[in-house]
Amino acid sequence: MRVRTIPILLFLVFMLFFSLLGAPVASASGILELNDSKNEYDLTPYISVLEDKENRLVVYDFLQPEMSDRFVESTGNTLSYGYSSSNYWAKLKIRNISNKEDWLLEIAYPPMDSVEMYVMDGSNTVVQKHAGDDNPFPNREVKNRNLVFKVPINQGDTLELYLRFHSQGSMVMPMKIIHPVYFAQKEQTSYLLLGGYYGIIIIMSIYNSFLAFSFRSKVYLYFALHCTSSLLMFSTLNGISFQFIWPEAVWWNSRAAVCFLCLSHIAALLFARNFLPIRSISSKLNPLYNLFIGFEILNIFLLAVNYTLALQVSMIKILLYHLLMVVPGIQSLRAGFKPAWYYLFGWGIFLICAIPTMLTDAGFIPMSRWTIFGAQIGSTLETLILSWGLANQIQRMRKEKDLAVEQMQESRKLAESDFLTGLYNRRYFMNMFASKLGSNEHDSMAFLILDVDHFKQINDTYGHDAGDIVLQKIAAVLKQCFRQSDIISRFGGEEFIVLMADTNIHQARYKAEHLLVMIRNSPFDTGKERIYCTISIGITEWKKGDKDDFQHVLRKADAALYEAKRLGRNRICLADS
Repeated sequence: MRVRTIPILLFLVFMLFFSLLGAPVASASGILELNDSKNEYDLTPYISVLEDKENRLVVYDFLQPEMSDRFVESTGNTLSYGYSSSNYWAKLKIRNISNKEDWLLEIAYPPMDSVEMYVMDGSNTVVQKHAGDDNPFPNREVKNRNLVFKVPINQGDTLELYLRFHSQGSMVMPMKIIHPVYFAQKEQTSYLLLGGYYGIIIIMSIYNSFLAFSFRSKVYLYFALHCTSSLLMFSTLNGISFQFIWPEAVWWNSRAAVCFLCLSHIAALLFARNFLPIRSISSKLNPLYNLFIGFEILNIFLLAVNYTLALQVSMIKILLYHLLMVVPGIQSLRAGFKPAWYYLFGWGIFLICAIPTMLTDAGFIPMSRWTIFGAQIGSTLETLILSWGLANQIQRMRKEKDLAVEQMQESRKLAESDFLTGLYNRRYFMNMFASKLGSNEHDSMAFLILDVDHFKQINDTYGHDAGDIVLQKIAAVLKQCFRQSDIISRFGGEEFIVLMADTNIHQARYKAEHLLVMIRNSPFDTGKERIYCTISIGITEWKKGDKDDFQHVLRKADAALYEAKRLGRNRICLADS
């Protein structure tokens, strides 16, 4: 799939989604009759609404007959008026023809600042009830995350309800009349689903925090902070925080959602800056990210001064925020950064799910179950997809690390090895000898130096290629003859040295005699000729407590080798103790 097709697909998805949302619905009419066949009633078709722009009306004003004409019947499948400073009044008539006398009125929008319900009976007696997040949670008549009122209506009675809504945030009024038993069952399911969401986000936050400290990587820490901030924001919007965490903190509860929204944006921007190759994409992106993070911090401080203005600023910069998150992802993908697929997929899913929720809050589309929980569903999917992407990054980092270790080991092997024979080189042998002397772990060590007899003659007779093959064959015999713990090295030209730990000079002589016979009696096949050769060996011994260094031990072994050559070659000589 080409990158340029992503915006087209998103556009088609949005068009299909919003076309489905635009289905016609019934308008408000008549009296709602409560019967025994149903346990839940959507109130929207029965409600009339009045906007009080000056916020002066009180419930007793509606006792005047002419005030009824100012109410407008609802025309949508929910009541959503976007962000407004006006008070909204809702009017509803209910007749109870059921055998049930206990009913509840639920307003499934926890962020609403204030809802006052006024109950009028036939004698115009007014009963006032209040709920909302401008009042401590323990004062609520029904202890629930949503705004819930008891509706005192006896069998056969008719009541007229007036509800006054006021909010500095979005004016969304999803209302239902519901029987308490059915309400309790529904709430169990609701809390279970919310608990599932919170559980997933908490697990992902802890998991990525652990990875952040394990790998000392900021990208996992920022993602964990983004998850945690989103969790706290949604728990505030769902009314869970007000119910269980800060039930008395009225001032904070009204501002917490915007505060955590800003923190979530900050963490997400930091995550994007560390996950994507921002600096290699554009030199302007990093300063732009810093500037936007600064705006988010200022917006948090603005909450303490002017909540309404802070909320408006938050809504205005939402579009820019998502552009800053999505556009660099597309640019990274175009630049060949493959993990950007996970990033764009996760963020795209979140936008598809969250945009309807934002449009509902703004009053552009009606509320539904999808728009209520769409953003949280998107947040869950985004978290899982991005965690998958981060896990893929861990796997990629491990592969890169393994490759780097393998390359380092290969480089080290090349640096320590003789390129022709594959044996250790002189430098490695000297380092290992010094290391063993310094360890003080060995009582004795045998030091053997051997030389191929008349090797120049082999080169002159058969050529240097044949001489190289002879050296390789001798190296193979040395590996076969000595122990794996013995250090075998090509010392230079046709000379080889062997260090045998925990071995005395007589044990080394026995091994050298066996080697001498193997070389003498085994001609080397070069592919063209079979070449016979012999070797001369000098042996010395280092004992614990000796002060000899490498050069001194080498001179003693070399002197023994020289003596073996002087005596006619193809023999072993031991150094004088």
